[in-house]
Amino acid sequence: MDSFVYYLRSNASPTRKGDKNDKNEAEANGRKHVAPRLTRPSPKRQPHSLLFLPNFPVPEAPLSDPKAASSDPKEAAKRVVGFAAVDRYVEPGMCVGLGTGTTAYWAIVRTGERVAAGEPLVAIVTSAATEKLCGEFGVPVIPFMARDIDVAIDGADEVAPDWSLTKGGGGALFREKAIAIAARRFIVIVDDSKVVDQLGRFPTPVEVVPFTLAWVQRQIAGQFPSAKATERIHDGRPYRTDNGNAILDCAFGTIPDPRALAGALQAIHGVVDVGLFIDLADAVLCTAGEGVRELTRL
Repeated sequence: MDSFVYYLRSNASPTRKGDKNDKNEAEANGRKHVAPRLTRPSPKRQPHSLLFLPNFPVPEAPLSDPKAASSDPKEAAKRVVGFAAVDRYVEPGMCVGLGTGTTAYWAIVRTGERVAAGEPLVAIVTSAATEKLCGEFGVPVIPFMARDIDVAIDGADEVAPDWSLTKGGGGALFREKAIAIAARRFIVIVDDSKVVDQLGRFPTPVEVVPFTLAWVQRQIAGQFPSAKATERIHDGRPYRTDNGNAILDCAFGTIPDPRALAGALQAIHGVVDVGLFIDLADAVLCTAGEGVRELTRL
């Protein structure tokens, strides 16, 4: 059974590559010292199994980061899984797709730390909000398809046993799906509350051209009489995505066949995209107490 262990600690540890001698040697030879990272298996393998709880405490957060300074255990767990994804799958020189949301936030933070340590990384982002965070954390951003995306890391609103996903709670589903499709590997990071037996507990986001909103609502009501399609409102105004589109949050109840539902919705004129991601994830990392486990696809 192939598995891995992720450790976070604030002091030097035997699991790290290099030590102070590395820095001294680098300075003596006129080279720039790159801070050592956590050892981890090659990201080229296909992950299947699970494990792991860190044996050491999570490092204290910088005081400048109010989220990291929070004592909320759920936020701390998201931090661990976000860091784990970056430290396992991101290698120096890679182009990284960075997602949107409260868990993806920590992947952005960790990517910024590694850029600050001297690693040549660039990002392609799923939203204007993520681009702003990358600016704050020093992660260089390039346009979509300016380079091939080596790995994309993003959260999800729901994960089913077959790794079908509900996404779009943060309003970035169209760009998130574009990057997930384009990436060589798509890594999903979630807290354990997002793992479900079947999709449908979270309303399915549907991105819609505003001109066709009433038509799309009528078509959904006709095809799915028990569903409730509600236009998303933000700060008292109709929400608009970075693409200028509206979002319908559609409560279908339990979704036994996400592929069929996605196809039916996509066929409605005016629908831009549906927040159902099917056969896109290459690995799913989930919080597990103070550590992380890797889900097995069923």
